[in-house]
Amino acid sequence: MAALLTYPDGLSAAPRLTTVTVSAGDDGSAVVLLRPDSPAAQQLLARPFAVLQVAPQGCARVSLYGVTRRLPDRDGSGRVAYRVEAAAVRLGDHGEISVEACAYATACRAPLGREAVVLPFPRPGASEDGPTTGLAARYPDPPGRRIPCTPDEHP
Repeated sequence: MAALLTYPDGLSAAPRLTTVTVSAGDDGSAVVLLRPDSPAAQQLLARPFAVLQVAPQGCARVSLYGVTRRLPDRDGSGRVAYRVEAAAVRLGDHGEISVEACAYATACRAPLGREAVVLPFPRPGASEDGPTTGLAARYPDPPGRRIPCTPDEHP
């Protein structure tokens, strides 16, 4: 589950926060499912921009900012799929860490598990050319395998 923030076409209405089901598309992009008649789906049709926030238990929040594209796919319940094409990525509960969109898009899977993506970022307080560490944005862990998800847990 994740939170999707969508924006109205005009300035008079407020943004809408919706709890959504999220999965990875074939290309690794985030795909959310919405009922076609939902207010969030209507806002995406009028203004295809959203912020998708994923915060697995025990891990820092990952926020993807970008345009959305409606996909031809529907699930068994008739929900419509939308791909969130990340143009900006921020990590942390308050978006403290910015990750370049190209680094996010080309991030490799964690070597110990196929369920996590390792994103490089500077350790807080380190200089730009200083040592870096990684953050794994966790998805459901394989049985018996714990994937690190904070900077201090990576070598």
